[in-house]
Amino acid sequence: MEELDIYTDKFQYIGKCEKGECHKKGYWHKVITVLVINPKTKKVYFQRKYPKNAEINDENSLLDFTVGGHIQAGETEEDSVREIKEELLEDVKLRDLVFLGIRQTAATVNQDYIANEFQYVYLYPCNKNLEDFSVNGDE
Repeated sequence: MEELDIYTDKFQYIGKCEKGECHKKGYWHKVITVLVINPKTKKVYFQRKYPKNAEINDENSLLDFTVGGHIQAGETEEDSVREIKEELLEDVKLRDLVFLGIRQTAATVNQDYIANEFQYVYLYPCNKNLEDFSVNGDE
């Protein structure tokens, strides 16, 4: 069971909640989003979400940041870069990323999935080409 730290919309900590329940009730929580860019080729890499994992069953809505995931309860931003390892099989440290800021966003995807998020947004400059990445089969 994945637990998330939950907050008010003013970013005041209020407790913990199971991830599914958090989205069902629309609790505010933290996520990490990473956009991989290749400075040499000036290419940006996006992810086509694996339909089984997507909350939206619309084939046109499956394009997303290169990496994205929930920051689990008690996890620091430094810990949350594990998402890059999980999705791209890349061992990256927080110091390898460029922090762009925290984006507060609210979206009702459907009646059972409300995404009220504090998105920690990063760039990952990486001189790899698309075919050089190994991708987790579930992503």
